[in-house]
Amino acid sequence: VAFTGSTAAGKKIAVKAAENLTKCALEMGGKNPIIVLKDFDIAKAVDICAFSAYFHQGQICMAGARVIVEAPIYDAFCEAMKKKAEGIKVGPPEEVTTIVGPLIHEEKCAFIDELIADAVGKGAKVLAGGTHEGPYYAPTVVADVTTDMRIFYEECFGPIIHITKANDAEDALRLCNDNAYGLSSALLTNDISTALTLAPQMESGM
Repeated sequence: VAFTGSTAAGKKIAVKAAENLTKCALEMGGKNPIIVLKDFDIAKAVDICAFSAYFHQGQICMAGARVIVEAPIYDAFCEAMKKKAEGIKVGPPEEVTTIVGPLIHEEKCAFIDELIADAVGKGAKVLAGGTHEGPYYAPTVVADVTTDMRIFYEECFGPIIHITKANDAEDALRLCNDNAYGLSSALLTNDISTALTLAPQMESGM
C-alpha cells in the first residue's frame, strides 16, 4: 500500500496494513524550510521561494512555504516578497496568464484562514493576500512568524509563504530542524564553506 496524504489518515492506513502484515509506504505531508542567508541575492531568493511555495497553488508535499531569513536582510526580503506575491495572477487554469489557480476544494480555504488568524493573533503580519474568492486563494505572505504559531508547524497546502527571522546561520539551522516533518529543505547562500557545514546538519530527506 502506498499512500500520500495527512498524518491522521496515514496512521489509520498503517494500522489496517499491520493487521494483515501488508507492507506500506506512507508520505504524510511536509513543512519544508528554505533558509535564506544574508549573502544571497534577495531578488533571486524571492523568485525561488515564490516558485517553491506557489507552484500548483502550494498543493505539493515539497512546497517550501517555511522561509527562514537571516536578520540583516529580513526586512528587505519581506518587502520584496510582498511585491512579488501582489504581482502574481490568480485565475482559472485555462487562462494562459494564470499563475495560481484554484485549490482542490473551497473548504480548504477555511483551514488556511484558521492558521493565518492564529498567527496574526500571536503577532504575525499579513503582508499580501490572506483573502479568497471561492476556491481561489490569493498568494499570501505572512511575516514575523514564530514557533508559538500553528502555521510554523502545520502544513498549509495552499499558496502561502510565511517568514521567520533568524539571528544568524546557526539560529536558522535550529529553526529549520524544529519540526516533525523532514521531507525536503533548501539553503540559499553563496558561501560554499557555510553550505558544506550547514547542509549535512539539516534534518531532511532531500
